[in-house]
Amino acid sequence: MDTSSPARLYCVLVGGVLVLVGLLGFAYEASFDVGDKVQSDKVFGAFAVNGWHNLVHLAIGVVLLVGARGAARSTAMLVGILYLVLAALGFIATGGDGIEFIAENGVLIDLVPVNDEDNWLHVALGVTGVLAALASGRRVAPARA
Repeated sequence: MDTSSPARLYCVLVGGVLVLVGLLGFAYEASFDVGDKVQSDKVFGAFAVNGWHNLVHLAIGVVLLVGARGAARSTAMLVGILYLVLAALGFIATGGDGIEFIAENGVLIDLVPVNDEDNWLHVALGVTGVLAALASGRRVAPARA
């Protein structure tokens, strides 16, 4: 396994930070309310979180850390694309005219609160994930004798 690829570095660093942020988020807001009752608090005064959002951070962080062990390029690309999609949905949700149930009023799928700070962070994580994957060459299996 190449221990220094950009994709592996992305998976380890972003995965580790997401796990820590997911755990820290529960100190700010741990509710699992849904629909119109979704509550949120802002981590560091900027990023909207609740129990569901914290679980998403933990899950994506674990996926990245596991992917770093062998499929870093694919994992970085997948998570990068996922974050770009989440950013697009988040901008729809915070823009006022959302798609009912998927993204509206700053909430995704009636579970996860988002705000513009979250959306721009998701853009940054998405772009860096895709770039890290593209910057990491494909491993070529050695020729068999």
